[in-house]
Amino acid sequence: MQEIKQDKIMTQNYNIETTVEQNYLKIYLNEETFQQPSIEYLLNCLNISVNRVVIIIKYQAYFQFIQQNLVLEMIRKAPKLHSIFVLGDEQIDEYKDKNIFRIESVKEIDNILEGLEKKNSFENERLNKYGVPIIIQELLKYFKNNMHHEGLFRKCALNSEIQQFMEEIKNYDFTRLQNANPHLVACVLKQYLGQLEVPLINTEQIFSKDLNAIGVINDLSEINARVFFMIISFFQEVAKFEEQNKMNAKTLGMLIAPSMVKFSAQNDNPLEKINKTIMFLQKYLENFHKFVPNFHYEDLLEKEETEVGEGLEDCNLKEEWAKMNKVKQHII
Repeated sequence: MQEIKQDKIMTQNYNIETTVEQNYLKIYLNEETFQQPSIEYLLNCLNISVNRVVIIIKYQAYFQFIQQNLVLEMIRKAPKLHSIFVLGDEQIDEYKDKNIFRIESVKEIDNILEGLEKKNSFENERLNKYGVPIIIQELLKYFKNNMHHEGLFRKCALNSEIQQFMEEIKNYDFTRLQNANPHLVACVLKQYLGQLEVPLINTEQIFSKDLNAIGVINDLSEINARVFFMIISFFQEVAKFEEQNKMNAKTLGMLIAPSMVKFSAQNDNPLEKINKTIMFLQKYLENFHKFVPNFHYEDLLEKEETEVGEGLEDCNLKEEWAKMNKVKQHII
């Protein structure tokens, strides 16, 4: 295990195979039933790995065991854990927002890993069960009965108020949201998207000469594409109130473009890139249901929360495993 920086190395212990490929340590759990030594060996691998770790579980019954006995949650605390794949043709509870996938063949793994390499703007954020950031969810829910205000997403709010509100929602404090001024919340939504370290649209395809709208979305990570669809669907809904709010799809596309893509003064032709982004967003706003029929952003809003990124600090997994066994022995 000390040489795992090499391009490929394979070892086998306790019916567990480990290989290093393309900067991933892949751990194949071939156990059909629970064996304590194999779990301890797995935890040891997770503790000492310098590579990102991918776990492949051969039997669904084994996955269900570690899930029901809290071992799964403990494994997920490993800082280097990247993803878990479970082989089998029966449905299991998948947690794609936690990088847990059911597969029918190991041949699927590399394609999924390639997709996960795409840039994720919400890596350490809390998500709901549909994989939507809680902050996005709460801000969009606010507008359900607040889309009719004239100049929505065009009118400004005081910068000091925006910053104070931003601090609150970043700490998942939504107590003032329900009674907030709609123009303030609109500014906060735009600023939240604009301040993402990785912009929502983070592909150069959007600036290509022959713009392919579907190609742009395919170049985004799964969560970025999901949030992008929600945002476009949401602004389509805002545009339906044009008679009251005086905001149409073209105007909204211009206003939200700076929040969706990061522009730099050092870029070649920044004005041209801004114009291309506006045209792309306007095209999606006007034709969204041709691209994605039967989708509405409210379908992905709900109340339950799933915390992602919690507990990823350094920890000794073997110590936690020992503590867990002591608790189980005490219960028995």
